[in-house]
Amino acid sequence: MLAFHKVLPLGLARLICVASLCWLLLGCERGVPEGGHAIALLIDRAPGPFARVNGEALYRAEGCPQADAEKTLPVPYTRLDDHRYTTTVRTQAPPDTSPDSACRWRLVSTTVSLSATDAPEDERYVAQLSADEMDAGKPVRRHYWRGTYPRMPGALITRNLGETDPEVFRPEFRKLLFSITLTATAPP
Repeated sequence: MLAFHKVLPLGLARLICVASLCWLLLGCERGVPEGGHAIALLIDRAPGPFARVNGEALYRAEGCPQADAEKTLPVPYTRLDDHRYTTTVRTQAPPDTSPDSACRWRLVSTTVSLSATDAPEDERYVAQLSADEMDAGKPVRRHYWRGTYPRMPGALITRNLGETDPEVFRPEFRKLLFSITLTATAPP
């Protein structure tokens, strides 16, 4: 067994170990998993800061006894600045660990949820890309009314899916919208 920590500074040794694990377990090459998509998130006219940005990817099983099986995996976003975030999503989830499993997990969609804080009463602004939208690589923009940020007092439903067409909002609200745009690109 190699003892990296004896010949390299501890921080560098840890970085090499993490990078090696990423490459071996996830098939990473230059930070983007093989068969994956780089996802760019852009917030335009944000009503305030978003301290919570959580992503997930939904996968559906193929070629296995549990034909209707689905699993959701977390997708961490990296903050570039107050209005831009990025992540990567694999087109196939890592295989099951059981040796007799024949399941292949195909990407169905990826979803991101943004909120002002972790408080459960905060409005959750949700944007989603389907696998087809990721393959197409065209930006998908959703519009949200700024009046619900950070929360709508007394609201029972705090999940806001937004609208793709700003014209569905009443005319007096259209000037009070912000948008979340998700754009997927295939790795080079």
